[in-house]
Amino acid sequence: MKIVISVLLIFLAFATLAKSESRYGGWPENDTKSQSEMLRELNDLIGEAEQARAAHPRFLRDLRALVRRHSNAWPVALIRDDFADGNFTTNPAWSVATGYFRVLRGGGLHIDSRYQAQNQEPQRKEDSRDAAVRLLGQLLLGGKGGQEQQPDHHGRQAQQTGGPGEFYLAHKISNGFSLSAEISGGGGDGFELGVYQGRDRTYGYRLLYTPKDGMLLLRLSSRGTSVVDRATPKVNLLDGTERTIVWQRRRNGAMTVKIDGRALFKTKDRGFRDPFDDFHLFSRGGALTLYALTIDGTR
Repeated sequence: MKIVISVLLIFLAFATLAKSESRYGGWPENDTKSQSEMLRELNDLIGEAEQARAAHPRFLRDLRALVRRHSNAWPVALIRDDFADGNFTTNPAWSVATGYFRVLRGGGLHIDSRYQAQNQEPQRKEDSRDAAVRLLGQLLLGGKGGQEQQPDHHGRQAQQTGGPGEFYLAHKISNGFSLSAEISGGGGDGFELGVYQGRDRTYGYRLLYTPKDGMLLLRLSSRGTSVVDRATPKVNLLDGTERTIVWQRRRNGAMTVKIDGRALFKTKDRGFRDPFDDFHLFSRGGALTLYALTIDGTR
């Protein structure tokens, strides 16, 4: 009986905190630890109550469900897409900024820079200085210098000159989010994932990967572009193997990035405190496939 009373007292205390959050906003940072400790203690007491058969099993199951619900820092499903419907123009509706995209049979959105426009005029050979300037421009502008391209009714992009490609999704994303992208690629100079504030995709965060420099987390603001953190994955993310990239951000600005379940880096940045408006994927050449994208957020 004492166990049940303890469980109920902790439940009531937790419910009071949750209510206060909904009325007055988020908890201060120094209260986050006490919340997690309370959840762990509640979970331990539920376990003791189960062993002692001190409460009805259905009641204890409901309490465990409550713990799971409030332990999830990103309980709101925002974006789900595996392109299994055969196109990317509806549910959700993606937009193409540049490049050639097509949905693979069985799902997955593919971009391949080897697609070339017919009767393309020969290009002069770049010297090393031209290449450096071009890559720097791509880094700062994210390939947005070209004109917007409209896909056909099958969700396919009209053929054009091969090279970088960008597509994006205008969708509200909470400041705290959990993003999971299943991708594979080969060749090219790298790729990036980004979340942005504003419809022109100028300010926000970019997760940029290049085989040479590894993974960089960039902050793009009115003050310019800054490197928040960087790390080198132990594997080449453009070796043709399907990889899962998980990028999580909490409301206090703490961020983690994992590759195939292994932590790459942990950092913190509070440069942006409002929700984001867009997600984008940018390929720097070569072949790249996005098999699935999941983004969860906060209320």
